[in-house]
Amino acid sequence: GLYDKEALATRDQYRVFLGGTNGMIRVENPDDDSLPTLLLIKDSFAQSLAPFLARHYRLILVDPRAYRQSVYALACREKVDAVLLLYGIDTLATGNSLSILRMGLPTS
Repeated sequence: GLYDKEALATRDQYRVFLGGTNGMIRVENPDDDSLPTLLLIKDSFAQSLAPFLARHYRLILVDPRAYRQSVYALACREKVDAVLLLYGIDTLATGNSLSILRMGLPTS
């Protein structure tokens, strides 16, 4: 499921949402395969939004801090319909994890 309520009793409460932070997570709606695909490039806070987005999209969630492949190539391969970058300002200001977004981009 989308929630692991048992994780509320643990130190890592981010696990409540989709089992915790991973490099890439796919969320499909088996009742509707016609949904558009959204690539959500996110930090751990944004993972809490996934259950709400899953009602309207097939989701591919990518955490650039743990995903070490080309996000561009992933978007092309999966033929995503939309991309959402959702990052907390603290994570954005203090880290360089978004530099992975340049990997695999075509050069002119």
